[in-house]
Amino acid sequence: NNYQLDGQNNNDNTIGGPSIFFGNQDTIAELQVVTNFDAEYGRNMGGVINYVTKSGTNAFHGTGFEFWQGDHFDSLQNQEKSPLFGFCSPGQSPSTGCSAPVVPQFVQNQFGNTIGGPIKRDKVWFFGSTNFERLRSSGAPFSSSAALTPTPNGIQQLQTAFPSDPAVAALAQFGPATLKLGNPTFSNIQDVPVTANGTTAAIEMGSLTRFLSQPFNDYEATGRVDFQLTSKDQFFTRYIFQQTLSSNQAFFGPVPSAQGQVVNVTGRNQQIGLDLTH
Repeated sequence: NNYQLDGQNNNDNTIGGPSIFFGNQDTIAELQVVTNFDAEYGRNMGGVINYVTKSGTNAFHGTGFEFWQGDHFDSLQNQEKSPLFGFCSPGQSPSTGCSAPVVPQFVQNQFGNTIGGPIKRDKVWFFGSTNFERLRSSGAPFSSSAALTPTPNGIQQLQTAFPSDPAVAALAQFGPATLKLGNPTFSNIQDVPVTANGTTAAIEMGSLTRFLSQPFNDYEATGRVDFQLTSKDQFFTRYIFQQTLSSNQAFFGPVPSAQGQVVNVTGRNQQIGLDLTH
């Protein structure tokens, strides 16, 4: 499919789909889906999905909205309270070895606004919008699975065997085992032979698991100005800004990345559109 904003390409050339996931529905004037198109479009064999953004008018108008969803009024799902999964039965004390059922934290909040009106009546108009999305949830387990990383004891073994190695120094200062976020625990512990500079040593390594929440933020702003140049000529310019942040993403990438490290994944999209109609 070919994704467009006001007729301008909005395609992610890396993984497919749209580049900007438009969040503020009050900013959209029209949604066009074309499945049988002429050579005017081309590019893709599938459909054409075009979002047409709103423009200002001779009257001032605006909107504001907020959507909120949280766990305050949620009930427990069966798997979150069933004794079959180790949770306490009604009236049973956690001192008996069971876990007290607790509603998992979840808060999703989306809010924003739009405003539009004349700069010069019948000649120049403006329109702008904001959109904010925030997601907070309880922690979930992240595991390096079969990938191995040095344990705290393994770090000490590396420092003893390779005292002047800069990679060992970096791993000891910034490695996954030094980051206490999410109560890291090691499993599948084993001794792995490590060779460097003609020296071989058995280093304790294991699979790393953390319990991490994954807060997500999305900030979006748009601005558009329309001009009636002549009775036959119209022009508009449009700007879109979008920035996302996904925190506490467990990263288990290829060497030389440290298995079990945690990173923030950020993204920023900016798009400028210019359109002249005669």
